[in-house]
Amino acid sequence: MKNLIKTLTLGSIFLLAQPDMGYADTATGNLTVTASVAGTCTVDGVAPLSFGAYDNTQKSASAAITYTCTTPLTTANFTLNGGNNESGGNRRMASGGNYLVYTLYTDSNYANPWTINGVTVPATVDGTQKSDVTIYGRIEANAGNTAGSYTDTVTVTLTFNND
Repeated sequence: MKNLIKTLTLGSIFLLAQPDMGYADTATGNLTVTASVAGTCTVDGVAPLSFGAYDNTQKSASAAITYTCTTPLTTANFTLNGGNNESGGNRRMASGGNYLVYTLYTDSNYANPWTINGVTVPATVDGTQKSDVTIYGRIEANAGNTAGSYTDTVTVTLTFNND
């Protein structure tokens, strides 16, 4: 019996003296990383539309709107208002109390008028830097012959959507 107790005691001491032989468990989780980039557009510049000297013959001119849009955007469109001297749906340049009617177009064939706040022209929305949209203008023949320096200011609006 003494030998049994000795054996058990030595065995217990031996087991207690052994390093931990247990198994390590692991657990995992996921870290979600996010960021958002808001699409935006800026009108970088609008070149002047200059008809030069008008001599009662038809005159045409063009000007570029330079803009930048970043992605993601679903739509971006330009509209033009009637200018400071609009009357009866006509855009007019003024010199004192005299007016010279002109028309703005969306195409170089002068077939599609850019009506007052009624026609929109799509902008590029793929992140292209410094894109251009061209405005085409025309004064018809015999629009007026009163001497003066005629001017108008048209507001260009770029509307964009981030949906």
